[in-house]
Amino acid sequence: DGKILLACVGNKVALFNSESLETINELTFPCNIYSAAVNPTDPSYLVAGGEDYLVYKYDIDAAHQLDVAKAHFGSIHCVRYCPDGELYASASEDGTVRLWQHNVGSTYGLWCSVDDALLNGDSLTPNNNFPLLLEDDSNEF
Repeated sequence: DGKILLACVGNKVALFNSESLETINELTFPCNIYSAAVNPTDPSYLVAGGEDYLVYKYDIDAAHQLDVAKAHFGSIHCVRYCPDGELYASASEDGTVRLWQHNVGSTYGLWCSVDDALLNGDSLTPNNNFPLLLEDDSNEF
């Protein structure tokens, strides 16, 4: 919504009110952070990535880490939320871009929850965690 200004400085992400420049919060991470983004539909959430190859998800108001994911095999240089706030992306010097669900397990685009897959009669992977999307009837994937 343009009301929060982020600054990544070393292992800290500072959040400021973009109009008054008053500090909203300052989050400390275990490594240098190169990029951070606030959820555009719920500005109480932030994702960040940096030199330790991990993606962090924080509750800004509580200054509490909600999740951390081993994401890449190189430093993360960019994280961004999609406009609807349901997905965020992380991009790394390893040449990959990964997409993450903000609310893990919810049905979104081609992602569907295991419960939805079972109700629809879809095939599941061998470990029964995620539905398989088969392109044709050959059962090859």
